[in-house]
Amino acid sequence: MARFYYRCPDCLSVVALDSERSPTAPTCAVCDVRMEWMGRVVRERLAKDALACPCDSRCTCAAGPSCSCRCGGENHGSGLLVVVQIDAGGIPRVTPPDARATVRRDEYRDAVRRAEDRIPGEDVAARKARGEWLEGRDAADYFERLRMKRELRRIRGLRTHHGRIKALARLAGEDHQEQHHDHGAQCALAM
Repeated sequence: MARFYYRCPDCLSVVALDSERSPTAPTCAVCDVRMEWMGRVVRERLAKDALACPCDSRCTCAAGPSCSCRCGGENHGSGLLVVVQIDAGGIPRVTPPDARATVRRDEYRDAVRRAEDRIPGEDVAARKARGEWLEGRDAADYFERLRMKRELRRIRGLRTHHGRIKALARLAGEDHQEQHHDHGAQCALAM
């Protein structure tokens, strides 16, 4: 029996499931979204499996005859990939959904929506997709759109609520102190 950990990408609640094999990712009861897999417990740590070359790609993907790595030619030019275990950090504490989970979820989703509303150039992106040449203000809007979309993807990967809200407020051009003050009032109302 193994223990598998999952985290909700919206409210950041963490659950643990015990199973013989990796279960299907559960759906968060509060946010109604599929939870992300954090890893399984291996010797008091979380671990994830990944595919990798048994030596390194210079050996495994080599076309020439000579091998000077630790495999002694066994994997040379084979193109093999093997399952390796990657340390995914310490074991998290389970955080069952509570009244604050819905506040965190709503605040996060609202902040994402406000940030997405500030991303310029939807029409310019459509023109670029049709193959039009962009210059001047249109080109600047297009590249600003790409930058903001990339930043939004990075922010979605942050795993503290305060950090995500602060970064989203910055992306949306809002004053974070005002947002944080409103969050405190919402948390007080939720209790």
